[in-house]
Amino acid sequence: MAISFSRLDTFERCPRSYELRYIEKAPEIKSSALDTGSKVHEAIDRYLKAVRAMQVPQYDKELLRGIAEQYTTEDGTSVAGLLSKVDFNAIIPIDLMQYSSVELKMTVDEAWNPLQWDDPRGFYRGIVDAILYEPKTRKLYITDWKTNRALSANPLQLKSYAALAYANLAERLDIQEFIVRFYYLRLGVAKEKSFNPTEILWAMDDVSVRLNNMLSADEYPPKLNEYCGYCSVRYSCELYKEALEKGSAVDVPIEAAIARYEMAEIARKDYGDIVKSYIEHNGEVDLGNGRVYGLNVINKRRVDSEKLVNWLRAHPEVDPYDVISRGSFQLNALSEVPLEEVVRQVPETRLKLIHTNEAF
Repeated sequence: MAISFSRLDTFERCPRSYELRYIEKAPEIKSSALDTGSKVHEAIDRYLKAVRAMQVPQYDKELLRGIAEQYTTEDGTSVAGLLSKVDFNAIIPIDLMQYSSVELKMTVDEAWNPLQWDDPRGFYRGIVDAILYEPKTRKLYITDWKTNRALSANPLQLKSYAALAYANLAERLDIQEFIVRFYYLRLGVAKEKSFNPTEILWAMDDVSVRLNNMLSADEYPPKLNEYCGYCSVRYSCELYKEALEKGSAVDVPIEAAIARYEMAEIARKDYGDIVKSYIEHNGEVDLGNGRVYGLNVINKRRVDSEKLVNWLRAHPEVDPYDVISRGSFQLNALSEVPLEEVVRQVPETRLKLIHTNEAF
C-alpha cells in the first residue's frame, strides 16, 4: 500500500503516534478543524470543476456561494464567508483554466515511476488540491489549500509534492520550474517554495530515505513534544498520560487555546453578518426568550448568544451576501466554546478580543 505524506509526517513527529493510529488502530479524538478543512476542500473542488466544465469567461461568485452554502461545519465556520474572500483568478487565471487540474491524485513506485492511484505496487502517493501549468513561462504551480491561521509550511510536504508532480508530469509537460504554494484561505495569502529539476531529484532521494526508515522500523518510541496536544490518539499514549498526571504537559497547548479563541472570533463575525442580512430582508427575529431582536442603529443591543447561534443553525436559508447595508448591534463570542477552561492557559494580553463586546 502506498504511503501518504500524513503517515510519514506522523511517524517523524512521534513514532508512537504512528503506531497507535495506523497499526493498533487506537480510537481517535474527533477534530472540528479537520471537519472544517475537509468541507472547505470539497466545496473548492466542486466549484473549480464546475467553472472548468462551464468554460465561462470569468469566475462566478454566485455559483461559489451556492455551492459553499451547502456545507455546515462543526466549529461554526461559514464556508461561504471564508471562500468569498479568495481571489481564485490570482491562483488559476480563468484564461489558463484548460492548463489546470483539481484534486489530482498521484502515485509512484519505489523508483518514482508514475502509477495509477490504487496500483498495489504504489510506494508513495498524494492528492494535490490544484495544479496550474503556464506554457509561456514553463512553470508548474502546485497549490494546497490551508484552513489554519498559522503560516506554517512543512518543508517535507513542499518537497514531496514537488517530487510527485515531477514524477507524474515532467515527461508530458516542458517544465523548468516547480512552485509549491500553500494558500491560507483565512488570511488570503500564499507561502511558496520554488524547485528546479535538479533540486527535485535530491528531494526524491530524501523522501525515499525517510519512507524506508519508517517501513523498516521495529520500535515506535513516544516523543513528548509541542505536537502532543494536537495528537488524535494522545489519550492512548502512556507517556502523554503520565505527563498529564505529573503536570509536565497540558491537554490543550497555549497555541491551541489561542487558536480556539481566534476561531470563535471568526465564527462570531460570520454569524453577525448572517443575522444582519436576514433582518434586513425579513425583519425582526423572535429569540424565544421574551425579546424581539431587530435593527437599531442608535441603540445597540446585546442578545442571548447561545439561542441566537442555535436559531441560526436551524435556518440555513439565511443569506448574508446579497445585502449591502448592515445593521448595528452587538454579539458575544459563541457560548458553547468552553471559555473558562481555556482562559487559564492563555496569556492575559491575548484575551482582549474575548472580553470586548465589539459593535458591528
